[in-house]
Amino acid sequence: MTGDGGRALAGKIFVNYRREDTRAEAARLHDRLEHVFGAESVFMDVNNLLPGERFDIKLKEALDGTDVFLAVIGARWLDVLEARTQHGERDYVREEIAAALTAKLVVIPVLMDRAVLPKASDLPEDIRDLAFHHKHDLVHESFCRDTQALVAAIEAHCRARGVQGAAATWLARQKKSGSPHRTWQAKRPAQMPQPAWAPSWKPVAALAATTAMAVLMVQLWLGGHKLLPLPAIVTQHAAPAPVTVSVPEPVPAQGQAVRIAIDAAIADNAHGRLFMPGAGTTESFKDCPDCPEMVVIPEGSFVMGSPGDEPEREIGETQHRVTFSKPFAVGRFAVTFAEWDTCVADGGCDSHRPSDQGWGRGGLPVINVDWTNAQAYVAWLSAKTGKEYRLLSEAEREYATRAGTVTPYWWGSRISPEQANYDGNYIYPGGGAKGEYREKTLPVKSFQPNPWGLYQAHGNLWEWTEDCWHDNYYGAPSDGSAWTAGDCRRRVLRGGSWYIGPRALRSACRDFGRSWIKSRFRGFRVARTLEP
Repeated sequence: MTGDGGRALAGKIFVNYRREDTRAEAARLHDRLEHVFGAESVFMDVNNLLPGERFDIKLKEALDGTDVFLAVIGARWLDVLEARTQHGERDYVREEIAAALTAKLVVIPVLMDRAVLPKASDLPEDIRDLAFHHKHDLVHESFCRDTQALVAAIEAHCRARGVQGAAATWLARQKKSGSPHRTWQAKRPAQMPQPAWAPSWKPVAALAATTAMAVLMVQLWLGGHKLLPLPAIVTQHAAPAPVTVSVPEPVPAQGQAVRIAIDAAIADNAHGRLFMPGAGTTESFKDCPDCPEMVVIPEGSFVMGSPGDEPEREIGETQHRVTFSKPFAVGRFAVTFAEWDTCVADGGCDSHRPSDQGWGRGGLPVINVDWTNAQAYVAWLSAKTGKEYRLLSEAEREYATRAGTVTPYWWGSRISPEQANYDGNYIYPGGGAKGEYREKTLPVKSFQPNPWGLYQAHGNLWEWTEDCWHDNYYGAPSDGSAWTAGDCRRRVLRGGSWYIGPRALRSACRDFGRSWIKSRFRGFRVARTLEP
């Protein structure tokens, strides 16, 4: 179903809330769900209604296409309900909940900041059953972990609903449109396993969904907010657990490195195009005037992941050693709109012209590009320059971000919005302060670069990497190469974003994005393989 302009309207996830009660909290939840599931899969009235559309009619239409219904409840929710009932006012929130209950949708009461789920005796008869649905708590101090647990619950419900889930809807849309992503998937079956909700996988999907739901219910019964990873539908071969290392060895100091020759059209501050790996704060190169500015990352060894005592650490960040046998080059900045628009003007990038959300183009990082778009850009750049450009591997991204450091952020264990672009309403438990929440991207040349010359290695935008998603590092490559087997429908994202708290900006933090979803939270940075 679409609005009058042909824009997708109905989402598979419906966010129901009271503006007088949880306006800001619901907006944050919507943004997180959009980041994970895509804009077309999440409905919230303010974001999805066009000027002039009938509020009541469009909300009913959106509800008709819903898989999971989230009833967001804050401290004033019941008071507003009672006041409107007493004065005989129409209550759209109540009507939406009643319709969802009648339709027997998956209804999850989402309680904000320790709000209490109303008792059945306190609710009108048409929504009394809401009190019997298992709640999910979202707390300000643990918003990131709590939303991650909610995402896991939504995915489990979608798997249990089989072809009713959002993933099946996406697949049907791709088949109808003849998506290039579907063609690419067919060409690489070994790296792109068939989705578990596809017809030929029905028995496996049913078993996986049942197991996932069982795990989820046990976790909720235990009362923990931090859910363990749900079992993967596609079975992977077991591999030895990585070795935990408490004190990582430092990479070679800059003064110990040897200058290397790089064939580049433009060299900045290099001596006869001889570059010192790790000297990216003063040296860089370009392979063409409109190409990304590159810095040279030194060879070396580091411990990927986070130590067990790092605040906000995730269970998938198990430490293991990774060794790079030779230097490589990385974009000093995320790819900008100016660089992307040059690609489009030159006939590359699939002629995709992403929206800048009204924030501006030029030196701002390109957004609203999916993983396939990023691949189109590096393919164009490689053809244009004759050099091997690509996306960074997940290991390269963390190695280049840390730049020889072992703390949560390259500058230390504390963080404030004066150092990076993120949601400044949150304080990192390791130390820091609240500050500005800018609610948009900033120019790529903002804040201080890290010791190897990378700008905004933390924050501003999640950046696509080459790797397929895995819940942990068991069996991960130890040479820093991309892990291109596994769940390749989801690709690893690194770096954090302007819309999220400081936990996600940590050097070791991992997230994923569905490779076909475009978002205002995501961009990318390029790497270049250096010839011997």
